[in-house]
Amino acid sequence: MLLLLVVLLLNILAALVRRWRLRRDTGLAGLYGRHARGMA
Repeated sequence: MLLLLVVLLLNILAALVRRWRLRRDTGLAGLYGRHARGMA
């Protein structure tokens, strides 16, 4: 059970790291701008 949770967490972390690498040049301003545009 614990091993399954650890694997799940690692998969989520890997996905987040991949997303951050794709958008590393945008920064926090880019993130907030993207959210604002998505909501508007």
